[in-house]
Amino acid sequence: MPSPAPSTGPTSVPAGDAYKRQRATAEYSCQDDAPFIITQHKYRSQQFASLYFSRLATLRPVLLAAAREKWPHLPVSSVLDLADKGECVVVGTLYKHMKLKPSILQDYGRERSSAPLVAVGGGSVVGADDTVVLEDERGRVKLVGDVFVPAAWVTGVVVAVRGCEDSKGNFRAMEVLEPGMPWQDFFPTAAAADTRAAANQANPSLPRYVAFLSGLHLSVPTTTAGAAAPSPPPACWRAAAVPGAWRRGCCRGGRGRHGARGDAAGRAHRPRALGRGHVHSDEEERLSAGIVRVVIAGDSCSFSHLPHSLHDTVNSTSLMHRDARAMAAPVKALDTFLAELSAAVPVDVMPGECDPANYSLPQQPLHPCLLPLASRRASVIRATNPHHFTLGGVRFLGTSGQNIHDMGRLCLARLLRTPSRPAAAAAAGAADADASAAGDAGGVSSSGGGKAEPMEGVERQEEGSKGREGSAEEGRGDEGEGREAEEEADVLELMQRCLEWRHIAPSAPDTLGVYPFQLDDPFVLTTCPHVFFAGNQPRFATRLVRGPQKQVVLLVAIPKFSETCQAVLVDLDSLECRVLSVACPPFPPSSPSPSA
Repeated sequence: MPSPAPSTGPTSVPAGDAYKRQRATAEYSCQDDAPFIITQHKYRSQQFASLYFSRLATLRPVLLAAAREKWPHLPVSSVLDLADKGECVVVGTLYKHMKLKPSILQDYGRERSSAPLVAVGGGSVVGADDTVVLEDERGRVKLVGDVFVPAAWVTGVVVAVRGCEDSKGNFRAMEVLEPGMPWQDFFPTAAAADTRAAANQANPSLPRYVAFLSGLHLSVPTTTAGAAAPSPPPACWRAAAVPGAWRRGCCRGGRGRHGARGDAAGRAHRPRALGRGHVHSDEEERLSAGIVRVVIAGDSCSFSHLPHSLHDTVNSTSLMHRDARAMAAPVKALDTFLAELSAAVPVDVMPGECDPANYSLPQQPLHPCLLPLASRRASVIRATNPHHFTLGGVRFLGTSGQNIHDMGRLCLARLLRTPSRPAAAAAAGAADADASAAGDAGGVSSSGGGKAEPMEGVERQEEGSKGREGSAEEGRGDEGEGREAEEEADVLELMQRCLEWRHIAPSAPDTLGVYPFQLDDPFVLTTCPHVFFAGNQPRFATRLVRGPQKQVVLLVAIPKFSETCQAVLVDLDSLECRVLSVACPPFPPSSPSPSA
């Protein structure tokens, strides 16, 4: 039997008759309205140049202050005045020319030609001949130099570059300065015991958790005619539906309690049962009582069960009634799931790439007409993507994963690893003399760069989530485990870079769809969250990052529940992570409809 999921520390809870099952509580504040809710903005065919200019205008003062602190003897120049300044500092936005990046012109060329212009794969688009230019309001210049590696950057990052113009008109970079992590509110660790006791008067020692789920992919399989078919759910959801499966850490054969009702019920049963307290052990009961809120980080619905013929006519008005019912089945399953779960615990539901919401970021909340049952409950918060909220004094910020996936295609995360980068020289006197000397020698530095540290008791979870042990993993060799560790480290490194670049989605709007804001860029980080999460990742990983100005940020990669049967619990008082998982063999993706 596989070992239980790792915990970051002991759980101090009352036991026996002294324990009373009463759910813990925490003060909640949703902060999506100001930055991410699109109300006064209207689309009038505006372009995205204003978004880049506002991003540069917001981060320029930060970089100028850090550059003057780091290089007080160097002048600051614009792109057009490089020839007159010699060695100087330039602040601008990076733009990366990538031959393999999809382009509408290339798509048109492939349609008009028998041979494709560029062979584009489904994964990374990083090429050996990629180049990067630095752009400000007045012009742009190509960046060259040994310290500047194009594969380590994405379009949209605002930086300060120290260097000089060469004979070819290029700017030879000697060092690159990043904005660094922004300032952070005080983390309520000192008053954690008093806060916990005040919030949980019945059980003062009860831990308070926020549960994260993502990638539920609720759906109903269909027949060739498009009608719902009562087929058993996949192995993963069958395991999730078996009573006590979370406690046993394994799955048995059979369809489970709700297997006959199709995929949607089987997928949602176990998380719903845990949240409502329908559990089968004292440990599950204590965990369930400690969950103060559930956050579903996108991709709750799946429409992959639909035949291709319905995908082709999704915008048509000629759908038959049974076809429309099949298309509405995943949303109906989500509505039922949220209505039942929210009866016991507050729920935040974020839209994702697969959900019925607008495509561009920030994705707006799911329309209440789609969730008629859940929308009636005040305990259901239809959040945006990205989602920003405060719970128990802890600031949370996260996305459904589109920003991390897009960045992973555009750069090589292994080049960003903190151990391989030069020592960061922090601004405002936060760096020591050794770090400053390393920065002067050339390389990449940050005005407030973070330091990654392993979390105590987690055995460095970003290097491998030990809770994934099972019969399928036992046969994997060191090569497979090393590949998984690389993927986890890549995801965490990209998340950390978002903090150090002070932007949630730096690759937008170049390769990631966003709304063309004109007055400001809402994705710029003005404050540092305590927890930064990303949903729909290949597997669970976490890392604790410490900034030079005493910032402490917990990075959490939330796995797809449809593939891993894992949920993540974050302790509000200690930022410790706990994984709830059902160890079951991986299952193949849903087979396409015979009519596809």
